[in-house]
Amino acid sequence: MARFSVALVVGLTVNFVVARVAESAPQYADPRQPDRTASKAPSPQAKPTVDLSASCKDLDTSVLDAKLAAEERAATNWLVGFELSPPPASVDWLEVVQPGASLFQGKVVLLANTASGGKSRTQFKKLQESLGELATDPNLMLVALHTPDGAKAARNSIEKQPWGCAVAIDAEGQWCDGLGLYKESVILAVDKRGDVRAVGLSVEGAVSAAKTLLAEPFDAATDKPTVRPVPKPADALTIQFPSHVGPEFRMVGRDAPEMSVERWIKDPVADASGRVVVLDFWEPWCGPCRASIPHMNDLQGAYANDVVCVGISGMSNRDFEKDCLKYKLKERDFAYGLALSPGQSMHQALGVKGYPTVFVVSGDWKVRWQGHPMSLNDAVLRPIVEANQKLMELTNPQGAKPSRKDTWASRRR
Repeated sequence: MARFSVALVVGLTVNFVVARVAESAPQYADPRQPDRTASKAPSPQAKPTVDLSASCKDLDTSVLDAKLAAEERAATNWLVGFELSPPPASVDWLEVVQPGASLFQGKVVLLANTASGGKSRTQFKKLQESLGELATDPNLMLVALHTPDGAKAARNSIEKQPWGCAVAIDAEGQWCDGLGLYKESVILAVDKRGDVRAVGLSVEGAVSAAKTLLAEPFDAATDKPTVRPVPKPADALTIQFPSHVGPEFRMVGRDAPEMSVERWIKDPVADASGRVVVLDFWEPWCGPCRASIPHMNDLQGAYANDVVCVGISGMSNRDFEKDCLKYKLKERDFAYGLALSPGQSMHQALGVKGYPTVFVVSGDWKVRWQGHPMSLNDAVLRPIVEANQKLMELTNPQGAKPSRKDTWASRRR
């Protein structure tokens, strides 16, 4: 199964007009080689307290970081109630022995993503200072998860002037992406079992959470982390996608090839993980391709929360730019992602015979429909989207990891 990171899976009622599809039959061109706000705000004198006896997703706003964007909170809320994923081997550790598999067991952990400078580092310093003597408790572990920003220079800087806590340098951003963390600093509280108990805490809320979690009893023999349920592969077979049979649907039901492009001209509008992906193989010299652009824009807009459209050209960057200039095509004309794949590996794997050709791929990366983009209307796409939503709910129980547009993986492209 292949996926690419390039955002929130939410049901969408679509009012989609495709009348123009009936006006002209599809034409192909021959290819040529190339938050919650119910709680009252506390008074300035009030000290926030944290009740971590429940799920912690509905904490009093007084213990949460009021400046944290809704997207950042949504990207980490799914972690609550389950084991904090272990750091990948690519993470370098400073000021602590390279941790093993039981890194968090038996300790209360306050973890926050930060960088060498800026507001995130200032907030982390404030957290360190606010902990006071609590920071010396052997059962408390403060972890600074250093993002890829400035990661190369961070090691030398921290070795010269230690931060006084465990620093995990995530130069590739794998652990950050796995936890849904980007540039904005988010404080997570992890209990002695290794379960995430609260996310998006304010500095004061984090200190209070640490006190609460340190007071909880812990038995290493019986208190184990809560593993997120993984469904049986066979369960996915209960989801029925629309059936399309015939020589024109030769790829339907098969695994799509790995997403492989050499350059992104325009990033997709969202992370494609778990969503339906519409791969549009086109070329700027192709008249039917250019005529399909408004229709593709409408598709992306109508299914903004469930579908990611990507136009893929097999031309070189130079030829692509030359033809776009010739046919007066600008980046703003496209409401979806654009990529170049001169090697045409995906073209060959999918057997693209003419332009434009669209392949609709579900979240498990299987082809569910193929054909001319002008034939991809609401009647075709909606059943695929609805089946994909059920599939993602089934294969990601107890809260699926939400997609987000900004990731360290997409930045590396």
